[in-house]
Amino acid sequence: MNRLLLTLLTIFFFLSSDRVFADQAPRKDTSVAATSTPNTPVPPDDEFNMFLLVLAITFFSVVIGAVIVGSFAAVLLLFFLFGLVSAGILTASLIVGLYTRSFSAGFKTLLVIVCSLGGIAAGSIALLLVNRIFRLHLSHTAAIGSGAAGGLVGGILLGLSISFIVRLLTDYFRKKLAPASA
Repeated sequence: MNRLLLTLLTIFFFLSSDRVFADQAPRKDTSVAATSTPNTPVPPDDEFNMFLLVLAITFFSVVIGAVIVGSFAAVLLLFFLFGLVSAGILTASLIVGLYTRSFSAGFKTLLVIVCSLGGIAAGSIALLLVNRIFRLHLSHTAAIGSGAAGGLVGGILLGLSISFIVRLLTDYFRKKLAPASA
């Protein structure tokens, strides 16, 4: 792609250089427009080069096409990475559940991992916003790092809390729905 662009630019330069350098030479203006009155129409400019217009349209079309293809590839890559991370989280939770032979341990692991990742993202974004709103004068890396650390701790605590609440609700509904012994 770069070679093609460089070749086209070189050809463009050599084809247009004769006219550019010829136009720079001083000359006496003997055109009809310079000697006529202001009410007469100006003659059309015959120096319009159709090749340059076609070359410019082609160049911008290629650039726009490359932007569209690059954006599409980036979105596909992000979806692929999201799928791999999701599969890794589910697999880690499944392995913990099978290793401990407990469904609740696997579910608890899933909640802690998901809440930790969400807490990291939310903490980083929140501290960047707080830094901007209240002008704390933190660098971006310090704000992101501190927000990520706080979000990680908060996410772990949230995951453990949700796991505890789900276990309490499960036990409560299990007792409520159990048949009454006579």
